[in-house]
Amino acid sequence: MIKKFQAPTMQEALTLVRNSLGPDAVILSTRNIRGGGALGYQGKAMVEVTAALDNSRPLGPSPYKSQPLPPPRENVLPPRIESDGIHQKMAALSKKEQQKELRSMLDPIQDDISDLKNMMYNLLNKEKSQAVEDKEGELLKSDITELKSMIQLLIEGESTQPASPFHEGLMQVYKEMVASRVNETFALKLVQEVSTKIPEEHYKNVGLVKAHVAQEMMRSLKIGGPIRLKKGTTKIAAFVGPTGVGKTTTIAKLAADFSLAKKASVGLITLDTYRIAAVEQLKTYARILKIPIEVIVNENQLEEALANFEQKDLILIDTAGRSKKDEAQLTELVNFLGVDLPIEVHLVLSSTGTEESILAAFSKFHPISVDRLLFTKLDESVHYGTIYNVVKKTNKPLSYFTTGQKVPEDIELAESERLVDLILNLKRAKM
Repeated sequence: MIKKFQAPTMQEALTLVRNSLGPDAVILSTRNIRGGGALGYQGKAMVEVTAALDNSRPLGPSPYKSQPLPPPRENVLPPRIESDGIHQKMAALSKKEQQKELRSMLDPIQDDISDLKNMMYNLLNKEKSQAVEDKEGELLKSDITELKSMIQLLIEGESTQPASPFHEGLMQVYKEMVASRVNETFALKLVQEVSTKIPEEHYKNVGLVKAHVAQEMMRSLKIGGPIRLKKGTTKIAAFVGPTGVGKTTTIAKLAADFSLAKKASVGLITLDTYRIAAVEQLKTYARILKIPIEVIVNENQLEEALANFEQKDLILIDTAGRSKKDEAQLTELVNFLGVDLPIEVHLVLSSTGTEESILAAFSKFHPISVDRLLFTKLDESVHYGTIYNVVKKTNKPLSYFTTGQKVPEDIELAESERLVDLILNLKRAKM
């Protein structure tokens, strides 16, 4: 049965279709026409909808005569199930139960998928008023998204991947890591590793799961340890990094720690002649600590300064911050640190930066042959998973963390336990 319906608006035309043919009507075409007037000219703008009834289904009284459109979607799809609700429900079931539950949700709607596709095509691709398209098209697209989510879950349940990462306890720890900006792939790998090491009945114990994940994270982190001094040998450590990450203050903290707490003889060298304030700041610290300092502007002066401090236990070298565009200055720095002496290079990075910006800085300073990573401003950061990601992606060990501006207190040895605690909140962190 094919019929044509005319109305001033698409909304009214669709109402006529449903009132006449019921919920099983299929829209075949729509077009704009003019009704009335001589031969149709100068008549009112109308919408003509051609619809058909699927005769394979019995035609009964239409339940829509007293109901306005939309929502036709309620007659095509089962009650809405939010995606988060699906995942939460699935997490509490075994793999077989997940598959059974998903099939029970999918089976009732298989017969209507064909109709849904036809309606989507007509609503989104045929001529009609923008208001109707927006209102009905968006609702249908939302349901399509939910269908895809359920089908994807069913596919995952039938794949060879283990179902355990979707358990509530494991998923909670996974979500905590991702919320702390741990890379999703790293987080999933950690959870899957733990799922193979503890019995399934322990998955519900979030504390136990978190403890095992913490152990896996600590094993995967590279820690370089402190700057190590060797009797009879001068240790040289240079600190490089972008502008504003806190290199000069960090060097002052280390100088104070080694000279006061460890009773080592320390010499300071600064290559940062671009920032007069930074040079004066380091000079002030050197004067307070009674440590000698050399300010150099070329490679020859660097060699002379190193020779002057050859009896020192430790030489700390400060450098100017380099932005992404400072290619010439970076080349100059490479030449400075290319002296024929073993120099341990610490790349100083702010923990408040994005992973993208931190990795870009690492890439920019890579020609200097970075040995270790030093993260500052832990007291200002919110997401500590970025540090974990950078260590994993650069394969460089951590040396120190700084947690404030106070000299020399606000610096600590980088430890895997400390970082994992900040990521998983194992105990309340004190800065």
